[in-house]
Amino acid sequence: ESEFDKYYDLGARGIITNDMVGLISWTKKRGYELYKPDDALPQGTSGLTANIEEGTCECSNENTDSSCSISSPAPAHSACSCHFSKGGCSGYISGCRHTDELCMQPDSSLESCLQGSGDCGGYPVLCVDTTA
Repeated sequence: ESEFDKYYDLGARGIITNDMVGLISWTKKRGYELYKPDDALPQGTSGLTANIEEGTCECSNENTDSSCSISSPAPAHSACSCHFSKGGCSGYISGCRHTDELCMQPDSSLESCLQGSGDCGGYPVLCVDTTA
């Protein structure tokens, strides 16, 4: 297994290298095409999952004045990253922190929000009495 295989299997879809001969050989073996200088490149992502589907997600601050929660989940294979500003909350599609069930089928839970690494302070906190 080559270094290119390792990076690709971890989700990289762009490779910067000085080993052009190795890269060209690797792409031919896998049947991939290299981008040309005039080609439009897809949007970069953060996180481990790079096969993000197109779509949107929405976040709101209905439970708090200064933090967010997901009101409309991200599409499959992606996460919703919530961000708070003066005008309220916004949601942006991002890569998942972990490739698990919540990455494959996101919902509006706190756990799904944490996948997007954004502002997730708008969820109710459950307190447990540990003194009993």
